[in-house]
Amino acid sequence: MPMAITGFGSAACRIKVPCWHCRAACTAAAKEIASLSLDDFSQVIEERDRIGFVILGTGKTQVWPEPSLRQLFDERRIGLEVMDTGAAVRTYNVLLAEKRPVAAALVSVDDPR
Repeated sequence: MPMAITGFGSAACRIKVPCWHCRAACTAAAKEIASLSLDDFSQVIEERDRIGFVILGTGKTQVWPEPSLRQLFDERRIGLEVMDTGAAVRTYNVLLAEKRPVAAALVSVDDPR
């Protein structure tokens, strides 16, 4: 069962059970948002039958990935919503409480980008 995110910052998130099964992943932004590819979301793609859309939290500010990434998600019938990480965490938790099929990929708000 997916778990709510209970806190974020300092290059980490607090999730009751920190594993991909919770369908949330926090990264310390090893890459620029613009260079994300479908390979970075391989676990989501593998579970696409159970995930309706992905919320991409891009750090302190909203940063748009390349349009080609959204196209790749569209081709697989998975929605991609992009927002700053604070909004992404709040949205993820609300949708999770509504039992919606959602995954989150979150960049730390402490990312120096």
